[in-house]
Amino acid sequence: MTTEAGLTYKRSADPASGTRQTVGAYSGVAVTDRPAAPSPPSAPVTDKIQDRALPEGQTRTPVAGYLYFAKYSKVSKTDQVELRYSKDGVSVSLPFPKP
Repeated sequence: MTTEAGLTYKRSADPASGTRQTVGAYSGVAVTDRPAAPSPPSAPVTDKIQDRALPEGQTRTPVAGYLYFAKYSKVSKTDQVELRYSKDGVSVSLPFPKP
């Protein structure tokens, strides 16, 4: 028995109203006496995220990229947040003041 579920997203041009976005969900169940095929790797999303991430290492020129970090607890929009990073005995703190 195998199960599958997922989400779909489609963006297209609509001549009458401009851009059209469609979101959907699907699910399915199958029963067979054959062995299951191996699952395809889920690398495309991971690759996209890593491609846009801030590059690692030292640089002498400005670089651009996203910085990803875990969010461990819920915070209110009025809470002060601070990002802390430490590696090889060097620490960096980046406070985000209250709005």
